Amino acid sequence: MNRSSSLLLIHAGALGDLVLAVHFARQLQAAEALPELHLLCRQRWACYLAQHQCITSWKHLESPNYLSLFQMDEPLPEHIRDYLQNFDLIVSMLGGKDESITERLRSATNRPILALDPRPQPDDTTHILDQWWNQVGFEGSINQNRNRRRADFFRIHNDTDTTSLPIIIHPGSGGRRKCWPLENFIQLAQQLLAAGRTVQFMIGPDEHELFGAVLLSRLSALAPVIEEADPCRASERLASAAEYVGNDAGMTHVAAFIGLPTISIFTATDPRVWRPVGQTVITLTSPTIEQVNQLLQQRLNDLPNAVE
Repeated sequence: MNRSSSLLLIHAGALGDLVLAVHFARQLQAAEALPELHLLCRQRWACYLAQHQCITSWKHLESPNYLSLFQMDEPLPEHIRDYLQNFDLIVSMLGGKDESITERLRSATNRPILALDPRPQPDDTTHILDQWWNQVGFEGSINQNRNRRRADFFRIHNDTDTTSLPIIIHPGSGGRRKCWPLENFIQLAQQLLAAGRTVQFMIGPDEHELFGAVLLSRLSALAPVIEEADPCRASERLASAAEYVGNDAGMTHVAAFIGLPTISIFTATDPRVWRPVGQTVITLTSPTIEQVNQLLQQRLNDLPNAVE
């Protein structure tokens, strides 16, 4: 690749964590006046970011070319050393400054490396973005509303009537304790359908693992079910929705990132630390079905008739 003023983000976490990390990296990119953002990560959702010009390029951290980064007893291959030399600033979220992986990176390049521990600090209830921001030496809070415009991601035309678009309900997460009860999502869908709204469910591998085969039959008896294991294709499906409702899960962070009006429901994790960010996000903690339904109806009534 041709070297330009650029930032490389190295990230090995789950989808929701990556979404927040990209938001952080874009803020740092702006603060350091680096026009290009590149990703080295394990989540294929990065291809969606590249398609929509949120990043310049990405490499798969678990591909044979880059897995050797973690083979600590082997010398770092020359192609990884050459790759790292392409960037003006490297942000590693593989561990803090004293971790062995950080020393391995620093031994491979003379480029400046900011090493972050991506885990929240004990007893710190500020948002994780602010914790990362302070960890790299900036004071104050990060701008949590600096997302792309919703229309930048939408596959529909700007004059599409949004009243015809579905509400997507995502009832799962990576852990059962992070899930609002499935019965609540089913009753919410029933109430929305009774009010004349269009509803679609979205599930992936995590939901199949958590709830088993009975989940698909129960949901499909009510409304169409989007089964999508690929987060890039799932993101494209979100791009034709009016609203999204989901748990503290990776796709909820994706919905918020692309500017889709989003209701995120937290049950176990602390929303002060992990809530999705963006101007179109409302986060609720263990709400009633009626609270979610009323909020949805209000937001849908206030939604403009065309995507802006």
